[in-house]
Amino acid sequence: AVVVVEEAGGIDIRKLKQVLAGEGVVWLISTQDGVEGTGHALSHKAFAPSVESRKSRGGTLFSSGRVPVVCELKRPVRWSEGDVLEAVLRKAVCAPSLTTHNTSSTRINSAKAEKTHTHPKSVKDKNLGWVQVNIRELFGGRKEAERLLGDVIDLFASTHYRSSPNDAMMMSDSLNHGLFLLVNTSKGTDFPIDILSAIHTSIEGAIPRTCLNFTRRDTLIGDLIPWTLYKQTMDPRFSDGLGIRVVRIATKTHLQGRGLGTHAISRLLASVQSEDLYPLPSKHEKNSPNGPFGRGDLVRWVGGVRK
Repeated sequence: AVVVVEEAGGIDIRKLKQVLAGEGVVWLISTQDGVEGTGHALSHKAFAPSVESRKSRGGTLFSSGRVPVVCELKRPVRWSEGDVLEAVLRKAVCAPSLTTHNTSSTRINSAKAEKTHTHPKSVKDKNLGWVQVNIRELFGGRKEAERLLGDVIDLFASTHYRSSPNDAMMMSDSLNHGLFLLVNTSKGTDFPIDILSAIHTSIEGAIPRTCLNFTRRDTLIGDLIPWTLYKQTMDPRFSDGLGIRVVRIATKTHLQGRGLGTHAISRLLASVQSEDLYPLPSKHEKNSPNGPFGRGDLVRWVGGVRK
């Protein structure tokens, strides 16, 4: 028997393991390119570690004893080779560049990728910086901002399931959304900065009691948690509080498992507890329309490096 799993990247790894535990030939098919993130997750979590650990057979998708055979389709099927319109559309949605992100193997082996590939040995405690991004300037069209936005979207797409161009639009449309970066300062603090982890946040709560009378509420851009809790309990106190929700967090794939994501969360919590967080209502917003950022600043460094 032959079992074909289409868009396998969108299926839970545990379900795929159950399929692979059966008999017969199993084909797992998924895209690797684009901003969706599903194929990236499958290739990093399943194919790459399984191919590298065929002898050990432990802790991978193919630990049932199957030997994976990976086939990559490198020829475009939707566009002609080097299509100009495709390049324009990819730039519009901040999709990874075709020259460096064509496939997983190309992304690792290309000379250009090696120059920007963070070596794990350079990630030391003293070299970790914490950065808050000015969302207003991030979508301002400046060259540095476009490069930073592309790097962030690339990181989210390469590590996250169900990434979408709408994620960037959601971040730009609401001032309650924020972006924090854990960066490697061993190469300096000038642009382009070396992003290790990224956290997309949303400030939620403080919903006016008058709004609770509405039967519908758009939770796409914020207030997801307080509004959901209110609908389930009908207790208006859930709408009064103010808090922060982590929309998504991502760490470079080859650096995962080193505690960088945990450290990024701890730095975020420290920023919240010290009220050194924008756009939470604080002294920054009262004294300056730019919040804690200087005029025209794209980022600000918070608290120096990792302690």
